Amino acid sequence: MTADSSPPKHIEVIIQEITLDQAEQIEPLWQKLNTLHHRNSVYFKDHFNNFTFPERLQQLNTRDHIAIFVASAGSKHVGYCLCSIFGDIGEIDSIYIDELQRKSGLGRQLVEKALQWFKINGLKQLTVSIAHGNEGVVPFYENFGFKPRYLVMTADLEK
Repeated sequence: MTADSSPPKHIEVIIQEITLDQAEQIEPLWQKLNTLHHRNSVYFKDHFNNFTFPERLQQLNTRDHIAIFVASAGSKHVGYCLCSIFGDIGEIDSIYIDELQRKSGLGRQLVEKALQWFKINGLKQLTVSIAHGNEGVVPFYENFGFKPRYLVMTADLEK
């Protein structure tokens, strides 16, 4: 096993909640997600190329409540789910599972933690936004009752 590879799947994975002040713990995983979005993006490679974790944290500071669930195997973080509440709407803002941990049920466990958190906070409506080019995750979210509602398109007026 190389220094940056994930631990074997037989190591117990523990999920815990951390605060926004501890969010730097998920930055390496968030960077991998951002790289994945950059690679899959058809139209917005510049956005993902230039988007930074501090900018993401600044965006999250506008939310009413934040929860970050981190999955760890031994001393290594192997996944996270970041969710927020703005008004009466909950959002799964981002989720990432280390490549060697995918298909292990870890993503499901993290989303279930998020759904519990939303229920405890009395929410009835949830959203998740999927980056164009990453539509392969749609069936995953449909398993939790999410359904497509809008297709949002953007234009850059500076061009």
